[in-house]
Amino acid sequence: MKTVSSDLKLKERVKELKCLYELSKISWEADKDLKTILSKTLAILPHAMRYPDAAEVSITVNNQVYSTPGFTKHKQAITSPLIEGKTKYGHVTVGYKISSKASHSKHTFLQEEKNLLKIVARQLSRYIKRASVEEEKKKLQTQLEHAERLAFVGV
Repeated sequence: MKTVSSDLKLKERVKELKCLYELSKISWEADKDLKTILSKTLAILPHAMRYPDAAEVSITVNNQVYSTPGFTKHKQAITSPLIEGKTKYGHVTVGYKISSKASHSKHTFLQEEKNLLKIVARQLSRYIKRASVEEEKKKLQTQLEHAERLAFVGV
């Protein structure tokens, strides 16, 4: 017979896997649209936490902040950096809203939640890098087209 803790671990693992599946689905459907990827990540990440109704998320990318409604600084939060190679893009933070009825110990983070946040941050970092490469590619393409037009008219 399973113990309560093994049932809890299984339930948390299912939530983690669902979150990672949803994240990959989002990136596929968003097709390099970083703002869409980030906003949809804000919607799915709280559901992967132990207390989804109390979870709030903030994602900071290149000094721009995306967050769930009402996100505030938390006494208990976990943060993972958004890093790809040597480039730091920002960070992801998850915190629990603490109600007056809840005890602080009730809203501690599981190691699995910390590990999940690291994985999500790693994936988001890759998406951010890909989006910045695409943006640079478009900029270079525009410059090339401009140079070709100038060459055509003989300037």
